[in-house]
Amino acid sequence: MADPRHIVVGTAGHVDHGKTALVKALTGVDCDRLPEEKKRGITIELGFASWSIAPDLGASIIDVPGHERFVGTMVAGASGIDVVVLVVAADDGVMPQTKEHLAICELLGVRSGVIAITKCDLASDDLLELVEDDIRLATKGTFLEQAKIVRTSVNAGRGIEELTAAVREAASPKRARAGGNTSDAQRRPPAFLAIDRVFTRAGAGTIVTGTLVRGSLSAGTDVDVLPTESGAIATLRIRGMEAHGRACEEAHAPTRLALNLRGDGAEAVRRGSVVVTRGTASPTTALHVKLDLLEPLEAEREVQAHLGTSAVPAKVRLLEENVALLRSPKPFATYAGQRLVLRRSSKNGNVTIGGGVVVDPHPSRSRRRGMPFFFLAATPRDRIHALVAEARFIGLPPAEIERRALLEDEPKKQVKALLDARAIIEHGGRLYDASILEAAKASVEALVADLHRERPLVAGFASGELETRAPERHRPLIAHALDVLVAEKKLVRDDGGLLRAKGHRTEGERAQVLERVLACYRAAGLAPPMDDIAATQVDLPPAAFKDAAAELRRRGALRLIGGMNFDTEALAALRTKVARWFDANATLAPTQFKELAGELTRKHAIPLLEWLDQERVTIRKGDARIKGSALPA
Repeated sequence: MADPRHIVVGTAGHVDHGKTALVKALTGVDCDRLPEEKKRGITIELGFASWSIAPDLGASIIDVPGHERFVGTMVAGASGIDVVVLVVAADDGVMPQTKEHLAICELLGVRSGVIAITKCDLASDDLLELVEDDIRLATKGTFLEQAKIVRTSVNAGRGIEELTAAVREAASPKRARAGGNTSDAQRRPPAFLAIDRVFTRAGAGTIVTGTLVRGSLSAGTDVDVLPTESGAIATLRIRGMEAHGRACEEAHAPTRLALNLRGDGAEAVRRGSVVVTRGTASPTTALHVKLDLLEPLEAEREVQAHLGTSAVPAKVRLLEENVALLRSPKPFATYAGQRLVLRRSSKNGNVTIGGGVVVDPHPSRSRRRGMPFFFLAATPRDRIHALVAEARFIGLPPAEIERRALLEDEPKKQVKALLDARAIIEHGGRLYDASILEAAKASVEALVADLHRERPLVAGFASGELETRAPERHRPLIAHALDVLVAEKKLVRDDGGLLRAKGHRTEGERAQVLERVLACYRAAGLAPPMDDIAATQVDLPPAAFKDAAAELRRRGALRLIGGMNFDTEALAALRTKVARWFDANATLAPTQFKELAGELTRKHAIPLLEWLDQERVTIRKGDARIKGSALPA
């Protein structure tokens, strides 16, 4: 026989209506484990029990407190349940927390449940009829409007089997919880488990429990827990897991789990933290939320936001329609599509004012005002495209898409479709909107054109030079843009890797420019101008002039001496003059050299004398020169 399907069942209802006693009758487990709970006779903390509903259906049942002071704890327990058992006592009927718990379940997306009337041994049939009428009135228009009502009495053992059968019917796949808890998408990573209980066990260390609401977890793997007490992320190892009271190696959502966590930072894990697939989430302090309000909300107000098992103070600011920006001074963890509950303080205690769905857990500060509304109205593909486009020149890692997309968007599938349609591109492990690549390509083409104008003698430019000179915002995509432009045959890459614009020709202009530059130096003879002056004389941009001089040096027409370019014909003539000098003289003094070379100044004479020494045309002896070995004896 196949393993039984498992669900998460939660109780809801007013304080002292018998929720805990009902759970014990169903499962045999007393969920009130704390001494204070025993003493006061009310539930304070969440209680948990395994429940074998049928051979093919098991459940983890969560018993929540009913007192108004512990509604926050109730919200933590109700987050992630598939089926709710709304409990109403026969001797009290519908009470304030009955209605508030029902509203919270609706806000959290619960869509299936049953109603249990407890303590039926304390009420007459006529009174029970009135209670049922009261319940039908209270649940009208809610997901429990057509729910089955079961009359029970723990003391008399009445209605327990009927309630079990009703829960089994409510848990059928056709009546699954909104959000698709049992869908394939829900079972795929990234995992998300909100921690509702933390304790230590001798020999084991830190144990956490919670409801795995999406994804999968496996024993022996590393996970991230966030935020910890410091607000940071702790990477811990799952040493062992239990599901429904049994050790397991792997678990899929939705299910209750107990995890044995080991590693540095395990002691900082707290209730309200979440366990996620490693590297798939980060703490946030802001959200875009689609609101579902129970009462009107001012443009901005302070609230308590309940997400999973965490409760954080926050300010809610309406943006438009039913979309709001939620900000908190405390970091917390969430995911796109998670439901939340908003409560506010009043003179009579905290009041639930509404809830909503997380639209974007990491909204960009630069996002235009209309984006959240668009994000709700758009198709899944458009939503994914919007996230990528919003990142502009920075790009977006695929993991960020997984983090911020709604569950039903199927992020990987949509990203592939967008890549195939060339609406987005991937480079360097990040995703970019296609328009960003087009901007980078245009930037490169303009840069190459400018460089060709500035340096007409250069046949091409290295990709590294183009990346360096491109606008900084385009640099992450320049290498990709160059490859695309070459593929599109708008740029040409030669065998040496240099890039030039298609159709760029330099030969004719090269010859003319080289002739002008060389003529300048030949006219100057052995007293050439510095490069900046020479560039002005031949009417060339500095960069183009340097390229021309470098090419003339490569061809042997110029020689760089002392930081100045000398015409090699003039140098050859000088060498001949010096050789003839030594035919008649034994030494050559600096003053004699200046005269011999054509009345040179010290600026040119000294570098030329040092060059003659290097060429072994002359040998320095004191202040004078004698004949060098390079000349005939």
